[in-house]
Amino acid sequence: MIGGPIDQWDLLATLDTARGMVLTLTFPGLGTPEALPNQDRYTIVLSTTMESAGPGGLALAGDRNFDVRGLEADVNGDGTVDPLDSGAILARFGNPVEMNVRYDINTDGAINPLDSGAALARFGNSAP
Repeated sequence: MIGGPIDQWDLLATLDTARGMVLTLTFPGLGTPEALPNQDRYTIVLSTTMESAGPGGLALAGDRNFDVRGLEADVNGDGTVDPLDSGAILARFGNPVEMNVRYDINTDGAINPLDSGAALARFGNSAP
């Protein structure tokens, strides 16, 4: 449900320890498993009843609330697609996508001029 809580069955969380404790959240129950709708902000609140999967199942400590902004081509995360984003993409042409996935705007598996063009087409877009 957009604008309200998401049912636990609409969310899939995957932990990848091979990549350094990377938690991936997908939303297969919302019909948008790959991405949140563009140009919006989302607040994720982890329940105080969540426990780690490690030995002893320790309760999560620390800050459990965080914001996520969905904004295609905003590679530097400042909330606006602008020349800084295009420059950051240009600086990574030819780099491996695996370590720079945010710069592969068109998701073709390569960081190249097409990604810079995709960012240019989104110049001026913003998210709260």
